[in-house]
Amino acid sequence: MKLPSAFEEKVLDLPLERLLPTRSLPKDLARLRKYIQIKASMKEVGLIEPLSITPSDAKTRMHMILDGHVRLAARAVSPARRRLPASKNSLDQA
Repeated sequence: MKLPSAFEEKVLDLPLERLLPTRSLPKDLARLRKYIQIKASMKEVGLIEPLSITPSDAKTRMHMILDGHVRLAARAVSPARRRLPASKNSLDQA
């Protein structure tokens, strides 16, 4: 039996300017082990898991980040990178 997925299977390549964080990160993030590991992994093999986001707002076309705030912060490994892969939550946002 196949379970339904809460996320669309299609991965979007979105500009960073269209992503809205839904939580703040600690000021000492760059010293935390999780951040250091994610940053090293992204540098070595790239982004393995796309960000989880909401569908875009009809007016602003912005997406809220549901999961992946640390991955978004770790993109600084490649400051020239202005886009990140993301998967949309397909559940109603009511």
